[in-house]
Amino acid sequence: MADFRRDLSTLVKKCVSDGMLLYILYETTMKGTKLHNLDLLKETISTSQSALCRIAVAIIDGVFLKGTKTCRDELLMMLVLHLVTCLNSTPSGNSPDTSKSILYPLAIILDNIDQVKGCLLPAMCTLPAVASPTASTPASPSATTKQTTPPKQEKSYGHTLGEACTTGVATKLRKLSSLSCAVLRCLTHLSLYAAALLDEAKVREIIQPPLANNKAVKTFFTEHIYKDLHTISECCGESEDDCIFLLYDVVAAMSKISGEPYSKDLTNEQHRTEWERVAYVNFIKPVFYKRNDKQQDLSAWKLRSGIKVTDILNEPSTSSGVLESPEIWRYRRPLTLESLRNRIEFDSTVQAQCVSLKSLLDNYETLRLVHHLPHIIKLVFALRDTLNGKSENYSRAEAKKLKVSQMSEYRTLKLYFDSFIKCWNETRCMNHEARKKLSNDNMLIEFLVDPHEREKQISYLLINDLVEAHNEVKSISVSTEHCGSIQLADVSELSLVNIRSEADLLNLISSYDDGYGDYNWREINAQVIAKYLSNKPEIEFTVDQLPFYHFPEDSDLYNRLRSVEYTQELLTENMQDYMSKQLERNVVNHKVDNRLQTLTSYIKELTIVINFISVLPSFDEDEVLSDYICKMLGKESSNPLTNDIHLKHVRHIWLLVKYEQAHQIMTNKQKPFDEVNLKPTSKPPTSSIDGSTSLHGFKTKVFLYILLEFIFLRLNRVTVKELGMPSDDSLHAALTTYLNTEYKGDRRRADRQRLLSNLPELSSDVKIEHATAVWCYTWKRFTGY
Repeated sequence: MADFRRDLSTLVKKCVSDGMLLYILYETTMKGTKLHNLDLLKETISTSQSALCRIAVAIIDGVFLKGTKTCRDELLMMLVLHLVTCLNSTPSGNSPDTSKSILYPLAIILDNIDQVKGCLLPAMCTLPAVASPTASTPASPSATTKQTTPPKQEKSYGHTLGEACTTGVATKLRKLSSLSCAVLRCLTHLSLYAAALLDEAKVREIIQPPLANNKAVKTFFTEHIYKDLHTISECCGESEDDCIFLLYDVVAAMSKISGEPYSKDLTNEQHRTEWERVAYVNFIKPVFYKRNDKQQDLSAWKLRSGIKVTDILNEPSTSSGVLESPEIWRYRRPLTLESLRNRIEFDSTVQAQCVSLKSLLDNYETLRLVHHLPHIIKLVFALRDTLNGKSENYSRAEAKKLKVSQMSEYRTLKLYFDSFIKCWNETRCMNHEARKKLSNDNMLIEFLVDPHEREKQISYLLINDLVEAHNEVKSISVSTEHCGSIQLADVSELSLVNIRSEADLLNLISSYDDGYGDYNWREINAQVIAKYLSNKPEIEFTVDQLPFYHFPEDSDLYNRLRSVEYTQELLTENMQDYMSKQLERNVVNHKVDNRLQTLTSYIKELTIVINFISVLPSFDEDEVLSDYICKMLGKESSNPLTNDIHLKHVRHIWLLVKYEQAHQIMTNKQKPFDEVNLKPTSKPPTSSIDGSTSLHGFKTKVFLYILLEFIFLRLNRVTVKELGMPSDDSLHAALTTYLNTEYKGDRRRADRQRLLSNLPELSSDVKIEHATAVWCYTWKRFTGY
């Protein structure tokens, strides 16, 4: 024993590098050295100040001395030592070779854990500052002068994945494939585990969300490492032991100094993304792509000569080398979606043969939930129709306090709510965003579509995710026939790319396996198209198709419009025609998807002006409208206004923009009158409209303007609730009464006479309840749509 101690001490003192200590550790731990010798080794090398020696001591103490060693523990601990040895030799500080080492971001974890607090670690999710968007209350007139900016999002420094059990199978992240994401996460977790052996308290500080006090940091990262290994195994179709050896090869390749400089600044999202891309393309992909060649070199000599495994097993037991044949012991994992994804990802030839299959696999996690889409759409429309039909609508304040499960209508809508919640909770982590988990105890405000914040609503985010996955698979599958397109409201389960069972897809692919792991990819792709993609239309979806909920506090606009009526005048007919053409020209210059958004911004701007002047005791009616907007908002007006348009024309301009908005909505085959809740008891008499001799040419458009104003300003829910329905039954009589009442007084006599003179005759069987239907029918006849 004394001789061993002396020899070992001499050897340690003569070590010129930490690599020798690693060799000593390997010899004494992996080759059956007795326990007291491990104590001696620990005692001897514990005097070293290097990170490698301190980690080696911790491994000896934690794995070998405490009797917790398993085969997988041994392999992983040796992998940790291998990684740490490579990191320990990575140039650091101001060395000219620092920027040439791809391992620098991992080496920083060991060298300076405090610096990691300000770094974006590899393969970590970027989490937004706000967990879940909720509807916001529109600003009051007094608050609109201040320009607000969205809250600045904080970067997700440190470890951001949470517990291993909640991370799920690795998916594509930024420019990473699922396999490369899992490999980089594993290497990051191994580095953090090694750092925890040195200073567990400091490593705990970089974990977000914060780790529970009773949870050991090493246990936390061990669970992540095993999770990553399982994911890598699923992705490449190999055993976890084989994957550990492949990780050795990745680390060895990354440890070599290359001539290409790498950015050391991981506080920048763009630099991290580029680092991940280089690590994937230059190191991970080559190692895993060439793994089959290494396996053949080691273990396939009989298979290459055409002899099958069954032939080997049928040989006499006395045949030499039967039990030593590696084919007998070769482990082949079952076929999985992840292994298929990465096999196609690595082989460009296979990619070219199965474009549709690749798209299907890339979007599988979302496509398996697409069958919920009809229920989700029904819920959004039902919330609008059911709740807005109540005598008292919920205000935003009330909706923020009312749980979904406490709604009187919950039992009727429970099936739809369940589909929405299940689908949201399963998709919320796919986009690597900190989206809030939903339940039936969430507040009603989460599910209502706020007209002021449509693109931030969870309804829009969820529907958009599902529609995008469906359309992407359809658009990329060039060989499928064109089946037209449908609107969101027309979606049914039969029109969707619907994959509920992973087993069905895997069975389809397995049926084209030739028995040696090779597949007929062209035929598989053809079968995928026939089974999943054939006769499926694309879905047309824009944010304006979402039916928004009418909050009572928003309805103040109509009261404000009525309060400024006495100050308002119509534009001249020439100026009205000019403005209509300007609006149409401005909108047409935008992409189809942005046209309604442009008009909405025009309306918001005019609404702010109306809110302002309605609370002023007096104002200069002849002030140029564009000048007033510039003075009030501190920016040029987005509306196409001229100097001939004054504050006294703001109501008319608002109506012209609303007309153009209704026109665009109709061209998109949508309903333009969400704010009106007419319930006709009979169909509109279209024959009477067709027979009206005055509904031709110029007067038709004037009629459309008048009727649209009547619908928006007299038949909206708020005004009907306050004033009741017009007493006249006939639509023509009601329009006449409206114009005489709305444009009363000497000042507005000319406007009143101008409108009444252009009001066409309508048959008495055209009732008020037909107002919206008559407008839509007349518009179609006038425009030819």
